[in-house]
Amino acid sequence: MLLDKRGYLWTGTDNGLALVSPDQGLIMTTVKNLPGVSANAMTLDAEGQLWVGTLDGLVRVNSANAFILKKIQNLPGGTVQTLAISPQGLIWAGMPNNLLVVNPKNGMVLRSVTKLRGKNVTSIRFAKDGSVWVGTNNGLMRLNPSTGAILDQVAGLPSSRVLALEPDTGNKLWVGTSQGLAWLMPKMPKAKTHLAFSREVK
Repeated sequence: MLLDKRGYLWTGTDNGLALVSPDQGLIMTTVKNLPGVSANAMTLDAEGQLWVGTLDGLVRVNSANAFILKKIQNLPGGTVQTLAISPQGLIWAGMPNNLLVVNPKNGMVLRSVTKLRGKNVTSIRFAKDGSVWVGTNNGLMRLNPSTGAILDQVAGLPSSRVLALEPDTGNKLWVGTSQGLAWLMPKMPKAKTHLAFSREVK
């Protein structure tokens, strides 16, 4: 799910997109002709347009009228599981076995992040300092977005399987894992488990 700049809710489904009004929850429109059909991930670019990751690449959708503006297909790995737009406007697309950086203007893959090849990338978020947090099925790391070098690998998570990342208004990063919720801040030696949302492994 994603709220656009008008406050409308875009919901991804196995059968495309639905646009829901914020006041009464009415379905305003649907987009069913996505390449790859399933809407797995969404993000907004600087112009407020919606980028959608599907089973077969990327689609840019006009958030005002739900028309498809651009399709980027034939990405290595195909399925896009998570998306983020860098401060420079580049698309970072997490795949089941790769992390790609894509130029949204021409649809060209600028690079595959070497350190993430073969890894199942599940979530991506940019930090205030310009670095990028990448969650995988095998841990959380912070990368230099220019070089792809690993700056930090996070210890202390309830599980190494990271499902979601969400920065808050401060400097805290919330980390959802398969075994519970944790958080961290810059220069912390390891993540702190949120005890109300953790699950003890038996």
